[in-house]
Amino acid sequence: MAFIGTDNKEDYVVVNGTVVASGLTQTQWPLTTDDEGEALAVVAQIGRKRVLWTNSRTVPIQRHAWPGVGADGRTVGFVDMDDVIVGGDRVKVDGDPMAIAIGPDGKLAAYAVYAKVDDHETEIVWGGRRIVEKFEVHTMRVSPDGKSLAYIATREQDGRKYTVVVVDGRDGPPTAWAGSLRFAPDGRVVYRASKDDSAFLVVGDRAYALEGQLPFHFRVVFSPDMKRAGYGTMIGREMWWKTVALE
Repeated sequence: MAFIGTDNKEDYVVVNGTVVASGLTQTQWPLTTDDEGEALAVVAQIGRKRVLWTNSRTVPIQRHAWPGVGADGRTVGFVDMDDVIVGGDRVKVDGDPMAIAIGPDGKLAAYAVYAKVDDHETEIVWGGRRIVEKFEVHTMRVSPDGKSLAYIATREQDGRKYTVVVVDGRDGPPTAWAGSLRFAPDGRVVYRASKDDSAFLVVGDRAYALEGQLPFHFRVVFSPDMKRAGYGTMIGREMWWKTVALE
C-alpha cells in the first residue's frame, strides 16, 4: 500500500509502512501507482524546485504534469517542455513533444510531436513510421506485447468536433470525451468515455454503463480471469466500489 502523508511542514511518500521519499511540499495528488498499489511516481516541490520522484530519486522538471505508466506496468514518463522523461531519465525526441507511450521494455516506444505540415497539428512516430493527425492527440499507450498502439484523437465532421480512441490506425466509436486509456492484461484496449450525458467503460469493442460521480483520476481493475472489472465512484455522499460483468 502507498500513500502521501504530511506533518504540516513537509510531505512524504509511504510504501508498506516505510518512508521512501521525504522533504516534499506542494505534492500533486494522486500518487501514481501500479496495479498492486506500489508507489511509482509523484510530482512535488523541494524548496523552489519542482521535481518528479520516481525510481527512488528526484528529477528536476519544468512542467506541472501527471506522469503515466508504461506497458511494463512499472516505468513512468511524461512530457516536460521540449523533451520527455522516461523512468527518471530525460530523452530527446525529434520535434516538440505532446504525448508519449512507453513499451513493455520500459523504453520510449512512440511519441507525438507538433507537426510542421499545413493543416495538420500532429505527427506520431511509432515503429519507424510517421502518422499524421489533423488535431492534437493525447494519452498514448502501447499494448503489453508491444505490438499495438492506442491514442485519443479529435475528429471533425460538419464543423463539429468529437473524440475517438484510435487503435492501430482504426477509429473507435465517436464520443464526447474519452480518457483513462490503457490496455487490459489480455491486450484489449480500455478507456472511459462519455456521450449524451452518460459515462461508459469501454473494454475492447464493448461499452458498459458507469454509475455515480466518477473521480477525475479514474482507475479500473480487473479480476484475474478478466470476467469482471471494478471501479470506485461517489454515489450521493458515499464512496462505493462497483463491479461490472464483462462479456
